Amino acid sequence: MEFALLLPLLLTVLFGTVEFGRLFVAYLDVVEAAHDAARVAALGGGTTSAVAAADGAAAAAGLNTGELVVNITGTPASGGGWVAGTPVTALITYTVPVVVPLLQPVLGSAFALSSAVTMQEEVT
Repeated sequence: MEFALLLPLLLTVLFGTVEFGRLFVAYLDVVEAAHDAARVAALGGGTTSAVAAADGAAAAAGLNTGELVVNITGTPASGGGWVAGTPVTALITYTVPVVVPLLQPVLGSAFALSSAVTMQEEVT
């Protein structure tokens, strides 16, 4: 009798822990992708190469690159790339689907994660 009363609560805690773990791992992967994109941009790479670096890091981590939105901002140089000494920011947003139906009323069907990394442009 007691087990039947506690089972739904225990399953909710178990599935909630699993879902939180999935979201946290995906967040760490998004942070890594943002770091890689900002680093490529700070070393003189343009927007295209920074986005490619973010996509590569996300794909290597097993993320769906179709759900990845990459935005690189900075002060553009006249010859391409960015002006030396200015900040370059990589903002990445990723949507993670919630796979546990029990938690969808609380979290929704998807959860948006984002990370922004800013580095100083080192090369003109």
